[in-house]
Amino acid sequence: MRITLLSLGVVLGCCSWASAAIPKAQVNPSRILIGNSSTQGGKSGQALALMDVRHSASKSGKMERVVLDFGSSDLKDAKGLVGYYHAELQQNPARLVLELPQTYASRLPEKEILKRLQKSNYVRSAQVGFDRNLQSLTMVFQLKQPVQARVARVTNPESTGKIVIDFAPDTPQARAALARRQQQQASRLRAAPEPGVRAAASRTAPGVGSRQRAPATAPANRIAAPAAQTTAAPAARTRTATPGAKATVVPAARKATADRAAASLREAPARQAPALKTAPVSNGFFDSAPVAPAKALPPKKNARQPEGLTDADRAAAESVLSPKANR
Repeated sequence: MRITLLSLGVVLGCCSWASAAIPKAQVNPSRILIGNSSTQGGKSGQALALMDVRHSASKSGKMERVVLDFGSSDLKDAKGLVGYYHAELQQNPARLVLELPQTYASRLPEKEILKRLQKSNYVRSAQVGFDRNLQSLTMVFQLKQPVQARVARVTNPESTGKIVIDFAPDTPQARAALARRQQQQASRLRAAPEPGVRAAASRTAPGVGSRQRAPATAPANRIAAPAAQTTAAPAARTRTATPGAKATVVPAARKATADRAAASLREAPARQAPALKTAPVSNGFFDSAPVAPAKALPPKKNARQPEGLTDADRAAAESVLSPKANR
């Protein structure tokens, strides 16, 4: 029993020491690996095979590139196929681990891959392992020194799919340049507006010192205002009302018209209605003479006389009403 517990303690201690020796990598979405970091990409769902490994370097020797070409699982060339991959850069020891799930075979043996990488200034050796249970291919690049690595896939429908690995020296200057690039990229992403939304223009409200936000475009249910004319506008006169109120701008032409109208109303004499004229009566063919005014009708018989009449008025009335006058 004691031996079993002792062996279990030894196993747990070894596991903890191994995890402490290799720190956990951080996922880096920018595909540039530095220190202990990892990235992933590609597309799963297709069975692939490693067809070729190529190595190249810049004239200065500071930049190196390793290109992995992929094809179908039956070791035939296929265009535009790149499977899922997971790349992890580790320190102590310095190495790059590339896991290729659903990559079932490799056309090149491990010795041929080492032969193509023997002129590299950063890669010391490379191991290729195939896990039949997981159906995946793992490549481990042992590095001579700490490096920065960029891993990306290249999909071209007219050529074979590729995974490109770039190596560069890991120096303080390179880290500072990378930090600046990442900071600039983050600032551009923060400054860019969201899709389908326009940045609102700020304006100052009349009579208010604070600034308000106003939409840059008019609502859809309104008719857009006509374009402004390019001709020069007439001089304007500012008319100030009570303190604190908004200043009113009155065009000079409109003010002059209003002043002339007010002066004409003050100076014009009072107009009288024209006298009515007797219009000639037309019989349809010729115009006849004006119609004479009608005579006054005699008063009715037994009509009550209004009060307040004079004696002459009464005598005239009796003469008209008497039977002798009517004969």
